[in-house]
Amino acid sequence: MYLEYFNKFKNQEPYLSIDEKEWTHIKDTFDKEDVKESLAIIAMDYPMPTAEIEEEHCRKDFNKLKGTWVYDILKEGEWFGRSEDGYDWSLDYEGKQWYFARNNIGNKASNYFQQENRWSVDGSVSPGPQRTWESEKFMTSLMGSAYSLKLPKINRNVLRTMIGLRKYICAQFKPNVSKVLYDKLQSKNVLDFSMGWGDRLAGFYASETSEYYVGIDPRKENHPIYNEQSEFYDTHRTMFEPKKKVEFICSPAEEVDFTRYTDTFDTVFTSPPYFNVERYSYDDTQSWVKYKEIDEWNENFLQKTLKKNFGRLNLQKHSTMVCQQTKTTLWHYYLEIQCKSC
Repeated sequence: MYLEYFNKFKNQEPYLSIDEKEWTHIKDTFDKEDVKESLAIIAMDYPMPTAEIEEEHCRKDFNKLKGTWVYDILKEGEWFGRSEDGYDWSLDYEGKQWYFARNNIGNKASNYFQQENRWSVDGSVSPGPQRTWESEKFMTSLMGSAYSLKLPKINRNVLRTMIGLRKYICAQFKPNVSKVLYDKLQSKNVLDFSMGWGDRLAGFYASETSEYYVGIDPRKENHPIYNEQSEFYDTHRTMFEPKKKVEFICSPAEEVDFTRYTDTFDTVFTSPPYFNVERYSYDDTQSWVKYKEIDEWNENFLQKTLKKNFGRLNLQKHSTMVCQQTKTTLWHYYLEIQCKSC
């Protein structure tokens, strides 16, 4: 039952806010189920609680990203993969183990453009933020987390935390990780055949070495945003930075004709093994629609794309193929010709 008491929280500026004293009173006074329903109805009248990122925040963060040094992020030290059975290949690079330190520099430089786009996507086991925010049923369920998580108040940041912990938000690849990898490997020409949310594109524009980027993504909604990112980053380059050229291809990677790229790329990025974890759209181009089982996806998307290109791409001594999930190389991964538990 909707509680008229909640009318006082309508049309608040700049956003819905219930302080600690008021929230404690509400929990002590009203039935939990009525509070969940009432709070859901009120919250739905507000925009989704995305992080507030202004263009100036984006510009400053992009400049910080450009100034990031390789060893600010890349650290020598032991780490362990997620597979309980271990791996058939070494996790070392140049005889040592390395890991990427947690650092948020560059997140805003990409998320300024892509945040709402990422929030529009559902997971296979849970709805995404947009679908949640448009459904009273999902919102009522979400408001239960204010109790289970013992949250002290309700506001934009708290609601965003609730969504992140209880619903599905597409992960952001750290732009600073791609930036330092490009610089560490002295990458010039980059192929990203599952380019996701433009995070590795941001890293490319911030890199001190990279010059040419080819990004492939079958989700047509993403491409106007990629173009916006590219135009913005180009505008904020200086005359002392390397010239950048980008090419975006709206197609499944396994269907792209790569013959014109012979001996072009020195670094290749992808982001398996999502398969059906993120459901970007219901178009026939989407992997979770095209392939019903992960083995079929592995053979006909991932391995097919790698096999088509391995003989053509100039993957020599210092080349690498990077897997988003393990942050380790895919060089040995490819030789295995199996999608194990990366």
